[in-house]
Amino acid sequence: VVAYTGDDEKGEYIYKFVSRDRYRRDRSPHSRRHNKALLSAGTLYVGKFTGDGTADGLHDGTGTWIPLTSDRKSYVPGMSVAEVLIHTRVAADKVGPTKMDRPEDVEVNLVNGRVYAALTNNSARTPAQVDEANPRANNKHGQVVEITDDHGGTTFGWNLLLVCGDPAEADSYFGGFDKSK
Repeated sequence: VVAYTGDDEKGEYIYKFVSRDRYRRDRSPHSRRHNKALLSAGTLYVGKFTGDGTADGLHDGTGTWIPLTSDRKSYVPGMSVAEVLIHTRVAADKVGPTKMDRPEDVEVNLVNGRVYAALTNNSARTPAQVDEANPRANNKHGQVVEITDDHGGTTFGWNLLLVCGDPAEADSYFGGFDKSK
């Protein structure tokens, strides 16, 4: 089982949890007990987004899921498993993921398997903090990032599906579609 979430604060992160065990489809009491414990053992990751440059007219790139902790081992130097789970923001800061613009909701599309994250805004982002995944300083309108992930791996592809706002504004983007229509 894989679960995605975002930390809905300015400059926080997108996370992924991969359970150690697999979901059991049958409805036996034994399988139900097993499935209820799937979030108890596995690995917690945080996302690092790397852009490939905007020369192609797109906001896209690749990424890496950086491990923070499993249920038995911390991957963050100087922090125990309990410390990582309690102080997850601090742990993430130590491993260098990409600070995002308030990742509020992260969902998997059940048809195509892609992951969509709604990034609501970040009016505190400065021009020096702009990157390809977060392309605007003083981001009042947010964006939607689409992640292509094999769900169990540690790398992914990504693109900005939407950079929200008034279509008349030069910095808005609608997945390559003509903004004038």
